[in-house]
Amino acid sequence: MVDRERKKLDAHPARSKVAVAGGCAVLFGLPFFGVGLFLLLAALGEVPLKSRGGDPPLFVLVLVAIVFGGLGLFLIAHGIGTMRTRSRWKSSQKDHPEELWMWEHQWDPAGASHGGVGETVGGLVAVLFLTVFMTPFNYIFLWSEFTPIAVLVVGVFDLIALAAWGAFFYRAVQSLKYGTSRFLFSTFPFFLGERVEGRLTEADRFRGSTKIEVTLRCVEEAFDLPCNSNTVVCYSVFEEVRSFRPGSLDFGVGDPARFFQLFRKADARATLDLSFQLPAEDLGTALSASPPRYWELEVKAETRGVDYVATFLLPVYPKLAPSAIPVI
Repeated sequence: MVDRERKKLDAHPARSKVAVAGGCAVLFGLPFFGVGLFLLLAALGEVPLKSRGGDPPLFVLVLVAIVFGGLGLFLIAHGIGTMRTRSRWKSSQKDHPEELWMWEHQWDPAGASHGGVGETVGGLVAVLFLTVFMTPFNYIFLWSEFTPIAVLVVGVFDLIALAAWGAFFYRAVQSLKYGTSRFLFSTFPFFLGERVEGRLTEADRFRGSTKIEVTLRCVEEAFDLPCNSNTVVCYSVFEEVRSFRPGSLDFGVGDPARFFQLFRKADARATLDLSFQLPAEDLGTALSASPPRYWELEVKAETRGVDYVATFLLPVYPKLAPSAIPVI
């Protein structure tokens, strides 16, 4: 079923992490880093602090310093990274002005991956930072300034932190059960008006599943700016969903996914072949834009225990060059 209606994607992870980039992100991050450095020096006794209520506990100062300094370093690194990326884009664009896939993203011509240790570690860092961020507020508002409003406000953010930990552990269990997933491209890149074709490896992990659903989707991100906020919102502008009956698929001779995928007997020949027709509209990938537009392939399988969910970024571009290069 093809859906061309523009609709908001709730809880969809955005590729745009912050609305500011480049030099603006560096300038925005410097004050945060400065405050974090000042508080760290104060915690070490290098800068004297005077307050009517006495000196704050050492661990509170250290945690606040980590929060502000870490946020500042993130913004500075993000700004420097985007400036370097834009410089690389401009340099490569001169050599390949009509071949966007050659410079706007570091594509692997063989295919796309999902999962792995890197994604798990990145999720752990994010929830740890959120926990550290909330710890001093819990101390200050709940223990030092105990008021119903403070309890309500801090309690809401604590629930958000708990939900983030729950989501992280769920994804960690998924990673342990299914490991890294690969979608191998039949050609590179894919062109609008033609077909997305490829195969999902290790399909034997879906043995025993009750439902398999594959979605081809074009996503456009936008900065939602009410009340001067910088929230990134994702919209689907094209979507096609395919459902497969597990009983009609050949899952090879491998074992179904287990909690520890390292001990699973896998069949490298077991693959799920996929093919979708792309629209001819001007919906090419624009990862170098801010906010970006991109295509993704989402695969879901209902299995015993934790379900399988994987999303693969696809190189879909206007056909401004010779025919695609076969890679399989």
